[in-house]
Amino acid sequence: MARMRWQGPVFLVTAEDGRLLFHADTEPAADWAPASRCKPPNFEAMRRVFAMPVIGRRDDGSYVCSYFGWDFREALVRASDSFVSIDGPLLVGLTPRQCHDVPGGTFEVRGMLWRLSWPAPCRD
Repeated sequence: MARMRWQGPVFLVTAEDGRLLFHADTEPAADWAPASRCKPPNFEAMRRVFAMPVIGRRDDGSYVCSYFGWDFREALVRASDSFVSIDGPLLVGLTPRQCHDVPGGTFEVRGMLWRLSWPAPCRD
């Protein structure tokens, strides 16, 4: 379990005991534009990645999947510069590190609605 929040321009993820696990900072690099007209590099790739299932396993060992639903109709997008820091243990093999964005390939989204489905048998 973790707590997620914005503190000014910085997005923070902390453990329940307050230890910092992750933080990200973004700086705008362009003006906001409607997502329907916006074509920043990597935007379509991000949409394809988040269309993939989130896979889990039940206590009986069977696999289940949840799927994200994204609604960009009211969303705004803008290019940004960002910095991400993994500050504590998140997952096995994902060690603390600092990551700078890909020049020209980072963007922010605001006003997007999303939902995550209940776990169900994975689709083919």
